[in-house]
Amino acid sequence: MLVQTTKQQILALLKANRTTEARHSCAALCQIVPADAEVWFLMAGIQAAGGEFRQVIESCQKVVALQPGHAAAHYNIGVALQALGRHAESITSYREVLRIQPDFAPAHANLAGALWKEGRNEEALHCAESAARLDPSIASTHNTLGLVLRSLGRTAEASIAFSDAIRLNRRLAEAHYNLGLCMLQENRSDEAARCFEQAIDLKPDYAEAHKDMALLHIKNNRLEQAVTSFERYARLRPVDPDAQLATARVLIQLERYDEAEGFCRRALAAAPNTPEPYVMLGNVLRVRDNGRDDLLAAKELFGTAVSLAPSSATAHFHYGQCLRQLGELDNAQVSLERALDLDPTHDDARAWLVRVLEHKGDFQAARSVLHPLLESNSSNENVALAYAFLAGHIGERESAVTRLERTLRVNDKLPLRARMDIHYALGKLYDEIKDYDKAFHHYYQANALDPSPFDPVTNGHLFDQIIDAFREHRQQKRPRASNQSRLPVFIVGMPRSGTSLVEQILASHPLVHGAGELPDLHRIAASLPEKLRTKAPYPGCLDIIDRKTLDVIAQQHLVRLGSVANGKARVTDKMPHNFTLLGLIDLLFPQARVIHCTRDPLDTCLSIYFLHFNRHHAYSHNLEHLGLYYKQYRRLMEHWKASLRIPFLEVNYESLVSDPEPTIRKLIEFVGLDWSDTCLHFHNSRRAVTTPSYDQVRRPLYRKSVARWRHYERHIGPLVNALERPD
Repeated sequence: MLVQTTKQQILALLKANRTTEARHSCAALCQIVPADAEVWFLMAGIQAAGGEFRQVIESCQKVVALQPGHAAAHYNIGVALQALGRHAESITSYREVLRIQPDFAPAHANLAGALWKEGRNEEALHCAESAARLDPSIASTHNTLGLVLRSLGRTAEASIAFSDAIRLNRRLAEAHYNLGLCMLQENRSDEAARCFEQAIDLKPDYAEAHKDMALLHIKNNRLEQAVTSFERYARLRPVDPDAQLATARVLIQLERYDEAEGFCRRALAAAPNTPEPYVMLGNVLRVRDNGRDDLLAAKELFGTAVSLAPSSATAHFHYGQCLRQLGELDNAQVSLERALDLDPTHDDARAWLVRVLEHKGDFQAARSVLHPLLESNSSNENVALAYAFLAGHIGERESAVTRLERTLRVNDKLPLRARMDIHYALGKLYDEIKDYDKAFHHYYQANALDPSPFDPVTNGHLFDQIIDAFREHRQQKRPRASNQSRLPVFIVGMPRSGTSLVEQILASHPLVHGAGELPDLHRIAASLPEKLRTKAPYPGCLDIIDRKTLDVIAQQHLVRLGSVANGKARVTDKMPHNFTLLGLIDLLFPQARVIHCTRDPLDTCLSIYFLHFNRHHAYSHNLEHLGLYYKQYRRLMEHWKASLRIPFLEVNYESLVSDPEPTIRKLIEFVGLDWSDTCLHFHNSRRAVTTPSYDQVRRPLYRKSVARWRHYERHIGPLVNALERPD
């Protein structure tokens, strides 16, 4: 009598949601009457409500030990085992339920689910159909039947089963989601999207629905929406590296590299012993194009990926890509060849190996590597682009044009960046074929695809701020660093004005190291407000700078240059846009040399327009914007020439290529070095050049780029008008 009363009290406590008290009372009762199966079954119910599935199994095992024919206890053991992912064990429990009670529909349904999880689909189908026949009113049973039918490839029947589940329970989010998967298989994208949206509305934390919605957005080229869905998926799976990497992958396509880096680093923290996060993070740093330091960090990440997965063709491929960008062409070749050894069908690795061999000037070897893919009908964009880069060297421009145009035509899902690159490549080939109208058409298409925003008015204000901050009376009041080092040589000017050529000439001197485009000065400028503890941004913050701070910054940079100089007396930095920082250079390095490269404005601007520059050059994709930007650059350079104290030499591209030796001798004299004949033979240097000018600087000087704009005179009215517009 006491036991029965206590049971009633426990049930009353549960009904009143006083679970903790009910648990304590039931546990005590289990100790008093350990042979009472119903008490243990009651305890199992309390444990199940709290998600304590292991304890449920223990309690129900006591029940069936006392009452072997207790079907509900066997059923609850099966449910708990499934909740723990122990599907194979749950099958035994459900079969025991059905031995005791053959018409127990939920046991048939759950057995179907367990068999489906184990890949035993034919058996699962029999059980699911039995469950639906015994009790057709249970929505989850029809959902399970649909899952099994879908796995058997019977998509139409699966759709009917999921629809039946929704008819019985419109709030069953899983049925809406699964119906969406069927719609996807039948290429009914709009209906699939509605199903996923319904599932998410019913269950906002439905991670799989967010993921598949994101994949559907990608399929329909709705990348911004895909990011939103992937970000929700990643938040719901914070320690799932795949969720983080999936989000990063789309952000990379959108060129939102800083955000992508964050997701990659979370993936790396979650899975530090797998190669994929290292590869993805390396690619973010590689394509972000924030300078050599990012590339060196990417190199280290790819190296780790290769160490973790030495038989991964993908890891070796990306390592090779990065090494090529760093100018380590021999090492890049080794990595890409290793990728092909591991996977001879890796078309991207083959294409990039061709690019490396072309960069090295080994054109026949490049053609041999590419040959198998040229014989195929591959529509791989990297193969077509590799052929385009090689074609001019081997007399196959027309064939390369045909392949590029076919790639555009047959592949309507090309990423935006690839589509742009193909148009740029077609422009270059048609230019070399001398079909200038078609060339310009493709250059225009390439630039029109670039989404980078540029506001000429805002840009003009930025140049105003620089000029105002460095007016002579303000600059004269500022201290200068005390070093007298002549180690740094800054080569500045608009891109495509001859900066690479000048650096290659200087770097052919035995006492000069060509460091390429260093981002250091821009980073120094960006860091100054924090260093000076002021809210005033650069360049206005320079009004409170002191000599000690200048000395520390200058010395740090000189140490950095010394670390790459290999003992040489001069180090060149050819970051063209350092022309905006000449006032800062004047303060930091009073004895440094500045070489300003100039070229015909129309040729300069058109040459920029014909190349794909990164997002830092948003002005480059519109001819009018190019002209307006060039005018601001010219205005700033006139200001520097009138106000700078630092040694300054102007080198004109047209003069250099028409009469090289006097200009080159003036260059060497200006940087304070004795003459070396090697400077006249700069094209024989084995130094790797990683800018778009790499092909030019390995040849003797030529004049074909002089007055190139005349071929495009009929197309460049907006550029001419912008350049001639009164200030």
